[in-house]
Amino acid sequence: MSNTPEQPNPSWKDYQYDSFMIREKELNKQTEGTGSALQQGLEVTNFPDSSIEASSIKAGTLNGDFKFQRSASVVAVSSDTTITTGDGTSALALPEMLNKANLINVLVTVHTLGTSGNTTVQIRRRRNGSDSDMLSTLITIPYGSYYEDNGIINPLYDDVLTGDQIYIDIDSVAGGSPKGLSVVLTFF
Repeated sequence: MSNTPEQPNPSWKDYQYDSFMIREKELNKQTEGTGSALQQGLEVTNFPDSSIEASSIKAGTLNGDFKFQRSASVVAVSSDTTITTGDGTSALALPEMLNKANLINVLVTVHTLGTSGNTTVQIRRRRNGSDSDMLSTLITIPYGSYYEDNGIINPLYDDVLTGDQIYIDIDSVAGGSPKGLSVVLTFF
């Protein structure tokens, strides 16, 4: 069996990643009674060295729109740089594929541990010149931990639109010069 997907249809949307491709396609299916409903299907194509399974892609519908979980990774502080407090100055600009999605999880990691205390992180959304904190409770990476996803997402500001900018704000830093901070944002 070939790992090459069938030829694209103009109604399909392809999302190419390093080890897999996700293809959304519209299917016109007959429903009970008369008429038809426009539904969408999802096809995942693994590339040769990929271990990802189609079942690992969570899919669902919300308000009639087909959606599936997507993640974006941001390196806020390089692995060889000491983490310092401050509002993020480099933005992750959100593409059309995340339009109308909601932030459902945030994972923050550090490359090198500090020697005491906690590191706390806020996710800030900028839309049309206005900033909003996406977390109602900051993510706190406790001393001795390399990662955490314990923040609470603020339901008033969890939505994103095409062109929104996401910034990583570091509110406090563990003692002992921890280095490198990365963030994985998961949307649905």
